[in-house]
Amino acid sequence: MGSAGRCAAHAATYPRPMPSQPSTRAPSREAPGRAVGPGELRIAALALPALAALAGYLIPRSRAARAAVRFGALSLPAGAAGLVLAGGHPRAGQPEPMRCTTGPWRGTPAQRDRAASADAMVTVVVPARDEAAVIARLIADLGAARSDPMTLCVVDDASCDGMAELACAAIARGGLADVARVTRLAAPSGSKGAALAAVPVPASGVVVVLDADARVAPDFVARARAVGAEAPAAQARRRMLRPAAGCRPGREAGLLALMQDGEQEVDGLIARARLRMGGATEFRGDGMVIRADALAALGGWPSDALCEDLELATRWYLATGRGVERPAGLEIWEQPVLSLRPLVRQRLRWAEGSIRRDLRLVIPALLDRRQPVRRRAELAACASQALMPAVVLGMAARALRRPAEPCRGHGGESSVAARRILGVLASGYALAALVLAWGSQPDGAEQPDDALQPHEAAQPGETEQPHETALAQRAASVARTMARPSNAAPLCWRRRAGRRGHIDRLARAAAVTVFTGLWVLVLPVAWLRVAARPGSPQFARTPHEAPARFSEPGSGPPQPT
Repeated sequence: MGSAGRCAAHAATYPRPMPSQPSTRAPSREAPGRAVGPGELRIAALALPALAALAGYLIPRSRAARAAVRFGALSLPAGAAGLVLAGGHPRAGQPEPMRCTTGPWRGTPAQRDRAASADAMVTVVVPARDEAAVIARLIADLGAARSDPMTLCVVDDASCDGMAELACAAIARGGLADVARVTRLAAPSGSKGAALAAVPVPASGVVVVLDADARVAPDFVARARAVGAEAPAAQARRRMLRPAAGCRPGREAGLLALMQDGEQEVDGLIARARLRMGGATEFRGDGMVIRADALAALGGWPSDALCEDLELATRWYLATGRGVERPAGLEIWEQPVLSLRPLVRQRLRWAEGSIRRDLRLVIPALLDRRQPVRRRAELAACASQALMPAVVLGMAARALRRPAEPCRGHGGESSVAARRILGVLASGYALAALVLAWGSQPDGAEQPDDALQPHEAAQPGETEQPHETALAQRAASVARTMARPSNAAPLCWRRRAGRRGHIDRLARAAAVTVFTGLWVLVLPVAWLRVAARPGSPQFARTPHEAPARFSEPGSGPPQPT
């Protein structure tokens, strides 16, 4: 039987998403959280923003509250500078954080030994729906990145564009027919988590989740195995592909790609800083790396979540007190969104998934006295950011209030105070975002790294190295690469020196700052969407372009065209 035939034989069709197989191992701790009904979600989605807006409306009436808000707003730039210092370039001889010191992993010694073994299985799962344009290129990258033992499972979520057939053909061309399969769902699962739940959790090893538009380096699988040996849960650094010069994507597309790449760098900076301070960090969907025993202990993938990455990371933090690691040297590239309307839909989905996560997991955890006070305080501080736009709306309503005698009386004074507080808040947030955007950008060019390059084949007449020697050299190469700063500049990144270089950096930081302001507009709409449809969330897929419209990975951050 040919390779294509074997791939077709491995394909399976399910009438509905299959739940993860329960693990026979006893979990270290019961997965936190409880079932929250649609009625409770609707009430919470209406009550919390209303209370936040009421608080914003009443804050200008109290001098103590006004002073507290001003102090907090003026402290934001200093806090952003502290995050830059904590999560920026490491000092000489100080590697990137690989472990979170807030708590030990509660797996058994046998589980840790299996995960740290050089023969640990790496299971790559690619959930996709109607991704015929990009699935073959990712499979080709994985074929070049093959490092035994490895398995690949492409979950065809009831695609209508023939993606399963293209995936099988790409698997045959990449020489992965003996380690890859295509799992076909007869009906759309409705969410990425449900599609992931169709794949049983493996007994051991490391599970890696990639989106269909991801691009990986030839040694990505080896790096993922090395990361899994050190960190039970990790997130790869996400980089945006550059729009190809010959495709003329347009000025808007190039600018959007540049700002999305800068936003990912800011997110990575904040995550590294929170890790070094022992805080919580999250998965980001594409490039998730988690040990199989840790995934099984958490109950598998949350199939009913709109953003399964956020909910799984929160369950992990509540159960272990550890954040999701951001190891150096583990990178993926993905397509940026090249038009404004799909970008807004994507951010709305992310915001709605974050709000649903807060209502389902964070708020019940805040009321759980079994959770440590520090853990609850950090979750409360992170969840409160989603309510800040409602507070601003309440202040804006107070600022627009026109009393009968605006020059005298308590109403006129509070209206003026509300306008001043809004100005201070806007200035504080904008300056803090500018500091983060500036500090997250690379400072200079990076020397080429051999571990990032494809492994050269043996020339005719040369004898190949023994298998053990090759594995040892590859492990040493991966270890050296993982010690480099993850926020350093990629290959072929060139910067102008002197004053022009600082001006360019400031312009990019300002563009990223303006781009992050989109969340102020998206979050109120997301709260209304959760209140309007508290039941089953609706997953809106982000469209992807053909790989030919983008440059190859590792060619630097996108530039405006």
